[in-house]
Amino acid sequence: MDSASDTTLVIDQGGLSSRARVFSATGDVLAQAQCKVETHSPQSGWFEQDPDQIRHSIQNCLTDLFESLSENQRESVTRAALIGQRSSFVACQKGTLQPLTSVISWQDTRADHWLQQNPDITNNLPDTGLPLNAHYGASKIHWLLQHDSAVQAAQLDNNLLFYPLVGYLAHVLTGREASHSMIDAATASRTWLTALAEQQWHQQLLARFSIPSDTLPAITTSIDNFGHISFGDRDIKLELLGGDQSFLPFAYGSDVDATIFVNAGTGAFLQMPLIQTATTDTHVVRGMLCSLCACTDERTFLAAEGTVNAAASALEWLWQQCGQQLSGEEINRALQAHTELPIFFNRVTALGSPLWLPAGQPGFSFQASLEQQAAAVIESIVFLLTINIEALQQGNTDHSTKPEKIILSGGLANIDGFCQRLADNSTLEVWRCSDHEASARGAAFFLNPVNYYHGLKYADIFSPSPAMQLQPLQRRFDNFRQALNEW
Repeated sequence: MDSASDTTLVIDQGGLSSRARVFSATGDVLAQAQCKVETHSPQSGWFEQDPDQIRHSIQNCLTDLFESLSENQRESVTRAALIGQRSSFVACQKGTLQPLTSVISWQDTRADHWLQQNPDITNNLPDTGLPLNAHYGASKIHWLLQHDSAVQAAQLDNNLLFYPLVGYLAHVLTGREASHSMIDAATASRTWLTALAEQQWHQQLLARFSIPSDTLPAITTSIDNFGHISFGDRDIKLELLGGDQSFLPFAYGSDVDATIFVNAGTGAFLQMPLIQTATTDTHVVRGMLCSLCACTDERTFLAAEGTVNAAASALEWLWQQCGQQLSGEEINRALQAHTELPIFFNRVTALGSPLWLPAGQPGFSFQASLEQQAAAVIESIVFLLTINIEALQQGNTDHSTKPEKIILSGGLANIDGFCQRLADNSTLEVWRCSDHEASARGAAFFLNPVNYYHGLKYADIFSPSPAMQLQPLQRRFDNFRQALNEW
């Protein structure tokens, strides 16, 4: 049995589900549980979730997880991490944490029109590392202050708090006093209200969006005393808070040079850890991100990042449109069987890096079967990932080695055809480990650092196909690029 200091509970709250896992020191999963959550879109561009449903989903996961562990394993769990959707937040009463709004999802772009009307809003502002768009919290918080009556009333009463989702969940799960609101610096940075790598709200950014500083929680490091979570009949110390994607670079130990990390879930996110912590111009090409991954009292961790905002959510859109759903195996067969595929205009949400186009009307370039449409959706995700990979490689001036492989995680990694298409189109090896939940494992390893994760030895490796076989795919990629320029 692992020692108490080596066993970690990680709660990972994502857009489609909440998950809880117990990890050993080497990344072995001792037990796991999962509960689905729903996302609602009451208007075009609006994406919301029920905070009570999310809280209950986590509590149900913890109950199921506790019951699946042996007595010795239960006793070995003495610390916990909570990670989740980085740019999602909820407006609540400061005194009671009673929600005033639904969870405003990171996918939500309700403030995009206002941003389009104010193209100069970022002039003479400090560098946040992130190109401003409607996914980040600043514009949506501004929108709520202007348009939501419950939010406006709470502000007049000095009883308003905009709480990033992981901070809010930490608070309600631990039962801390409402007056002690806290959020880690990496999650705080996804509001677009902090300067790059800083651990405080930036007054100039707050002023530009007319957001009072007393409506936001205090900022702390990634590792702190966030309270205690009930785990069966035990109380577990919550020691880490952060964003789900933020911990990808820590998921596989230190032996991962020349690597691009891709996590393909609701959205798809790419990261390359940065060697130095300097300005974004040093590391990141235009349109890409420089993200704060995590910070301690001693060190700050930054990564060059790209994003494809609609990945699994694009497939969900297709299933809803057609009223039926294909399995992963059926998608694999479709990718193998069809060489003539339509272009999928992947505009389910705003496009993501490096172009940052607003949301539009999704659709296909010509009529096709459901199998062809599903394959086209997968290809659109691969094509957008490849465009981001090319941009990350272009900005890779501070690395001594050129990226040689992709370590792939997330739900879409279960689809072999997706993995092979990504290898073929990027011309990089794709390494898929048996455990695809890299964000949770990365959080566990950040709390308990390791030099090597033995699971990499058992990775499925997808190598690029011979060039002659890739001509049809390259032709479709060229057509996709051309269409993208016209979007």
